[in-house]
Amino acid sequence: MKFVLQFIDAIPAAGSDADWSAPLSIDVPEGSWSVVRTTPERSHQLVRIAVGSALAAAGTVTVLESPVGSWSRSERRRRLAEFGVLLDPAGLASNLSLNDNVAIPTTYRGLMSRAAAAAAAASLLDELEIHAYAARRPPDVPEDGRQLAALGRTLMGKPRFLLLENPLAAVKSRAAATVWALCRRLVPSALVTTFRRDETLYNLADALYLWDAAGMRRAASVANA
Repeated sequence: MKFVLQFIDAIPAAGSDADWSAPLSIDVPEGSWSVVRTTPERSHQLVRIAVGSALAAAGTVTVLESPVGSWSRSERRRRLAEFGVLLDPAGLASNLSLNDNVAIPTTYRGLMSRAAAAAAAASLLDELEIHAYAARRPPDVPEDGRQLAALGRTLMGKPRFLLLENPLAAVKSRAAATVWALCRRLVPSALVTTFRRDETLYNLADALYLWDAAGMRRAASVANA
């Protein structure tokens, strides 16, 4: 079995404020979506280690079958182009339109020409049903529209894997269900963290986990999450 993400007995470096002291193990098989309900602090540390911006003090972390700690700067940039990352907060550029926020990172990474990226971004915003805001800057867009645009940015370039942090907290459940169906159609594998109970997201998951002071554990059912 191939895994898009594996943490094996991982512990963060000293100084983490995530209340994460016990070794953490979790894996995401290729072709599956895993959801973790946890705190923002634990989520932030997990994502930082997964993308190589922080290192684990112990254990092994592997993304797309490559140990994270072994990445050179150029390999890290190449690896990051293979998966879509959405942090909380999403960090849209306030002086750019939503369409440019979605398109420009893909152009910068060399995955598409500027014209192709702009067209692909417009198409994604249309599928996310926020095309009416495409020419507006984030301060002029409702919070749910901003979250959807940030998610659209992660879907650009046909990523192999999504790493999403509290991605649709401001989006109504009915709209979120449609968006998640689009995400699952476009990207086969993902790890999603959420900071609150979210049954729409839970029902999407192939595996659901709870991560609190007692450690990481797999939930037996949605009712227990």
